[in-house]
Amino acid sequence: MFFAMNHPNFKFLLLSNLLLLIGCVNVDLKTESPTKSESYTFAEPAKPFQEMKDKQTDQAWLNPDTGNTIAVLSECSESRDPSLIALEGETIQALNSYQITESKELQFEARAARRSLAEGTVDGIPVKMDVLTFKKNSCAYTLTYVGRAKGFERDRSTFENFLRGFRVP
Repeated sequence: MFFAMNHPNFKFLLLSNLLLLIGCVNVDLKTESPTKSESYTFAEPAKPFQEMKDKQTDQAWLNPDTGNTIAVLSECSESRDPSLIALEGETIQALNSYQITESKELQFEARAARRSLAEGTVDGIPVKMDVLTFKKNSCAYTLTYVGRAKGFERDRSTFENFLRGFRVP
């Protein structure tokens, strides 16, 4: 039976068919869990920095004299593609009452990158954080240097050297 467009049941039939078609669409919304990158290389931060075990990061080092830390976090996923600002925000949110005092777009490892300096507190102690984020080969990387505000500059050159030696093929 054929319905004319002005037939009273035409709209009902059209809506029913649309609902049936929508019901037949299979959308797989499963997202894969991100994995850590295994393809980057680096030169470990110079002494007195010591490697520390931290489940939140791939690698982390602590200067026991100053409490300053350098860390690497990577997340690889074909389905997740966060912006550089989002990656940065996920890290900086560890600070309480923070403000970003410097931010710039740059090239790092032949990719667009974002580097920012933030100030805030952790347990009431003034802290500074230098964050570099970039993406390469379906992986997102966050490289950080964190320390107490009063001793932050003391190990900053070690972080700069670490960045110069960080490579992603």
